[in-house]
Amino acid sequence: MNLQPYIDKKMLEVLYVSPVSYRPDEEALIIKLKIKENNVKRILFDGIENLETAIPDNIERKNYITVLLDLFSSMGVTTAVTSEISELFGAVKLTHEALSSAVDNIILLRHVEIEGKIHGVLSILKSRGIQHDKEIREFEITEKGIDVRDAMKGYESVLSGSARKTPADVFRETFGEKH
Repeated sequence: MNLQPYIDKKMLEVLYVSPVSYRPDEEALIIKLKIKENNVKRILFDGIENLETAIPDNIERKNYITVLLDLFSSMGVTTAVTSEISELFGAVKLTHEALSSAVDNIILLRHVEIEGKIHGVLSILKSRGIQHDKEIREFEITEKGIDVRDAMKGYESVLSGSARKTPADVFRETFGEKH
């Protein structure tokens, strides 16, 4: 995706700060000023897990994230936050439990192995204040965007990273519907 035209038109600004040199209070002030100066409406905070380097204490980091997200919200800014899960396969473990209380929605994107192939799956884990789809759905990222597909019916242990057909579906495939 070529972002340069958006950067040239001042519709997009990319700020990168190394986790090693991130100074929380200074960076928050810089972001706040940029929001005001540029009338920012949306922020993507990519890789919030990198704050572990800058703020090693769990309670301080949780408080910082909460204050930062509250600041953005009070300024009318919609914020998307990404947090990388280090395990490619295995049990789902959200690395930033502190985020759950500070955000309105949590969407899990994950890779799973199904019949010898890697598939992307999507699940809405949380959507504060509204009913939401609780199905686990396959997705694919294409040149046109994200293609969200049907629910992963007939499989279990999908979020563990190693999906398998349910025993009932295996039985039906083996012996047919009438048995």
